[in-house]
Amino acid sequence: MVSSKLENEPTGKKLPRIEIRMLSFDLVERVEIARLLTDAGYSVRNELAANFDRFESRVTDDDWDVIFVDARVPYDSVSRALDLVRAIGSDVPVFALVDSHQENQADLMELGIADLFTSDDLQRLPGIITRGLEASDDRKIAIEARRLQNEIEFAGDERAVLAEIGRLVSSSPDIGQVYDQLVEQVKILIPLETAAIAVADVASDSVTIEYLSGRELPGFDRGRVMAMSGFTSINQLPQFVFVFDTELMEQMRTEFPGIRELLNAGVRSIMVAPLVHRDEVVGFFATGTSTENAYEPEHVAAVEQIAAQISGALANSRLHIHISRIARERETLIQIGRDAAAARDLQSLYGSVFKNLKNLLPVDRGVIALLKGEDGKSLAIEYVEGLDIEGLRVGDNLELLESSTAVLTGSQPVTVDNAANREPFDLTDGKLITAGLPSTMRTPLRARDSIVGLIAVSARDDRAFTQDHLSALERVSIQISPVIESFSLLNQVQSLAAAVETTLDLFAITDLQGVTSYLNPAGIRLIGLEEGASGVGVDLKDFMSPEQAETVSSIGFAQASETGGWQTEISITPRNSERPIPVELLLVPVRNPSGGPGREVTTVNVFMRDLRDREALQVERREFVLTVSHELQTPLTSMKMYADMLGEGDAGELTDQQQRLVNNLKSTVDRLSRMVDDLNAVSLLEAGRFNLRTERFDLDDLVISAIEISEPAFADRGMRARMVQPGAAVTVNADRERTLQVMVNLLNNAAKYAEADTETVVTVSVIGSEVKVEVANKGPGIAEEDLQAVFESFYRSETARVSRIPGSGLGLSIARGFVEAQGGKIWAESTLGEGSTFIFTLPLATG
Repeated sequence: MVSSKLENEPTGKKLPRIEIRMLSFDLVERVEIARLLTDAGYSVRNELAANFDRFESRVTDDDWDVIFVDARVPYDSVSRALDLVRAIGSDVPVFALVDSHQENQADLMELGIADLFTSDDLQRLPGIITRGLEASDDRKIAIEARRLQNEIEFAGDERAVLAEIGRLVSSSPDIGQVYDQLVEQVKILIPLETAAIAVADVASDSVTIEYLSGRELPGFDRGRVMAMSGFTSINQLPQFVFVFDTELMEQMRTEFPGIRELLNAGVRSIMVAPLVHRDEVVGFFATGTSTENAYEPEHVAAVEQIAAQISGALANSRLHIHISRIARERETLIQIGRDAAAARDLQSLYGSVFKNLKNLLPVDRGVIALLKGEDGKSLAIEYVEGLDIEGLRVGDNLELLESSTAVLTGSQPVTVDNAANREPFDLTDGKLITAGLPSTMRTPLRARDSIVGLIAVSARDDRAFTQDHLSALERVSIQISPVIESFSLLNQVQSLAAAVETTLDLFAITDLQGVTSYLNPAGIRLIGLEEGASGVGVDLKDFMSPEQAETVSSIGFAQASETGGWQTEISITPRNSERPIPVELLLVPVRNPSGGPGREVTTVNVFMRDLRDREALQVERREFVLTVSHELQTPLTSMKMYADMLGEGDAGELTDQQQRLVNNLKSTVDRLSRMVDDLNAVSLLEAGRFNLRTERFDLDDLVISAIEISEPAFADRGMRARMVQPGAAVTVNADRERTLQVMVNLLNNAAKYAEADTETVVTVSVIGSEVKVEVANKGPGIAEEDLQAVFESFYRSETARVSRIPGSGLGLSIARGFVEAQGGKIWAESTLGEGSTFIFTLPLATG
């Protein structure tokens, strides 16, 4: 049954009211007919009869202004209905709905039907009914008399109930405080065993059951949130009172699971009244009873007036609560801001946050956790308020799995967990649920568009949090995130400042020209400024040679800006001193933190490490090595000469055993001589005290010579070496002897470390303006972290130490020194268990 009053005239004058009886119409058509008449200015009450027996009882008992028959049913059913109307002597006009191609339209008109309509020409209906009503003054008087009679029936009780309801809703700014008394008054006029009031939120398209009295109904518990669109899909005209009588509910049982559950619970009649305030649906008032077909037209009229009174009060109550919440939230945020400004550390800030949060939302437990590590794969719990839970205490870490990172990186600013649906957002592996905290709400802590952690609150009520609570927590997060970041940065700055002030090395902040805005005490001492000097406005290039200053200005700052840093070794001369100091220089650019276009470099952090101690040690070591090498050279030469003389029989003929001993002596002397030569070479390289004799020569011939020299070392282990011939002769302009030593060292290295009975391959190729030489062997390989270290002097790999492979650890260091001295590069590539390739380049000869 649908009932509605639409008052189109601004004076509020009541419009004509008509009663409609329909037989066998579906819901959509019934609603459409009611809408057409309502739009035409009539106050309509209509009722659907799903079968002939119900139609017969209502037509006999009631007076009706208009009867509609669905004539698309068999002709006998329509004829039977018309016979019943005529039998009771009613002259009510009868209209019928037919299909446009229906063949029995003429027969239907002979039954006394006033007019036939199709679904496409229902627009004619209001005009025809209007003409019929205007043609009979007596009928108008009868309609008006019936309306007055219906209004008088409940007048006494209705006035008293409505007056009391008006008093109740005006007695408190929060209508929720008088819901119980209000429902008791409604019971005087309307039969009900259950009553519910639902509040609508148009913005979120949701309806929340705020109040429920009487018997419990499945799926309609207090606090339940439903989609408003889904709620109103049953009620196609949400501004009409909607009555679900028993037959209609049975018809809807299959399509609507909620109706089926109500029927199974024993509910047989439901009436739902929309609560409309200023043309906006603010909620719904619903009643239910186990009595079949309990709601009559007078009940519909009464609930319309009750709903009108509740609607305004509910809207005003929502507004009052909303304003109060905003005011309370604003006061809380202001207090949090004050406490943040006065906080001495993060712990006092966290305590203040949760103390104030309790004024806005239920908090049985609160947590603040910050992202840990550069990869951001875990959260470290920094603060806990409330319930103590093992595994979720201060200092514990929460691992962020791929599925759970959505709590921080998802598009939603906040997420809510409850007992029924906590995946994939539960970071605690169910610990909160087990501890009796089924509701959890959290929001990320963001600082400068980066997520730094989260703040979370939990409650014992499984429906503790609303959308307003979510918004409040997010605002708190926005307010405290910058403060948390500021404290973190302050701690970092304090630690850095302490390190900078106490370091023995120079640290400065300069502009792009190298002029300081800060210089630490160690730096002031290093460059020889007066004691107590500020170190501001000092041009660090003034302490460099002109050539080095130009290199730093033209290359250093540019490369630092492009690559994020630039490092080299230079010398600086302190003020009032003539002795330069070797330093290691590091330039680190600092970019504009605002993230503007290009992220321009604004300042440069300059680090200088005093290398005098290192230089002194290196000089001492080089001098020692040179001295030892020189002292060993003479006796080794004598020993070699004597061994050769003995081997040649100058001291008499040798037995076979004596010959073997002499050969061993000669081999040992040769090995010691090579070691001394290597020590000399390393010392000269490090000191820069050697000369290159550059000449043009064919590199492939040199490689063949190196293979021949190294052949005995390969033969001892059943190995061989070969060269992949280049397509044409490759000529380089280099020091032949130094390059030959590089090749021999690389080949000897392969002979030592490659697997026995394998082959070492030397490949020569031309790449642009360079010659590339590769020496590849099959051996145990070199770990990636050792690929650079193998070129350091005296370096011995783990494989060499474990396998007791002889060697001084100087061969590769010498090779690197000679290659780089000639403008080339050298490096190693390796795969563990497969072998290594040593590669060097030299400039290709031109002209």
